[in-house]
Amino acid sequence: MAALKTKRIASESSDVLKTGKYEITTITVKTSYASKPPTELFILAPVTKGTYPVMLFCHDFMLPNTCYKDLLKHIASHGYIVVAPKFYGHMPISIPEAVQKAARVTEWLYSIRQYQKCFSILERTRI
Repeated sequence: MAALKTKRIASESSDVLKTGKYEITTITVKTSYASKPPTELFILAPVTKGTYPVMLFCHDFMLPNTCYKDLLKHIASHGYIVVAPKFYGHMPISIPEAVQKAARVTEWLYSIRQYQKCFSILERTRI
């Protein structure tokens, strides 16, 4: 059996229940923006410039993504960029539809990083 290698990524805190060392900023990216995300996004990121891992947070379908603000802020304070796509809006939503929407968000994040189509968002959230 192969041994798993572990690596500490962003957080230097040994206690995940404590708030991390990073101050957080939030931004809502609407579908009407020039960068044309596939759905509205709620993004939380450290204010300090740097390179951080990105976490895609797929939330419950009955609540808006902003209802998780405290949890997402806590995660981001440990050195993560948290992207929470908007999944609610029309019910019922199917699991395959949600997975496809999450995939489109991932592709969008990759495209703005690769081609810098949305410089203001890149600068503000360092995605």
